Amino acid sequence: MPIATPDTLPVNQRSTWLINLSTKAFATYINYNFNSFFKYGGKYYGCASDGIYLLEGEDDDGYEIAVRLQSGVTDFGFREHKLIDDVYVNMRAEKDTYISLLSNEQKKRTEYTITFDDYEGLKRRRVKTAKGIRGSTWQLTIDNTAGGAVDATHAEVRTRYSQRSI
Repeated sequence: MPIATPDTLPVNQRSTWLINLSTKAFATYINYNFNSFFKYGGKYYGCASDGIYLLEGEDDDGYEIAVRLQSGVTDFGFREHKLIDDVYVNMRAEKDTYISLLSNEQKKRTEYTITFDDYEGLKRRRVKTAKGIRGSTWQLTIDNTAGGAVDATHAEVRTRYSQRSI
């Protein structure tokens, strides 16, 4: 039986993992044909079997770069069911950005749009969530599927206990 290796998988199935050794945080890059990254002289490079590439610019060879920032699954420090009233994200974006919430690792996400408003700097954005969505664990995702740069420095999720225990 053949074994799939990073070089034999189609590009859209490959992933590259980045680990920050200081914070232990990680990131996954998909659709990248790179087997490693490095920083030299203040610039970032990607290494592939056919060479080394400087990673810079506003797009990927003319295509918008979609970004997804996804938190880990959290119970916010308590196991009981909780509701999320608001999400505040300190961010800047060049286009509309989408915030989604996933409760109890279900596949159906509740998605909200943060509309681009020409504000160029970091700005605290509020997402008012739908009533009645509850869960014991949650995950937050920030997407810029329309492309364009997006920077998010932190997110604050305001929760409250549910009156129901199951």
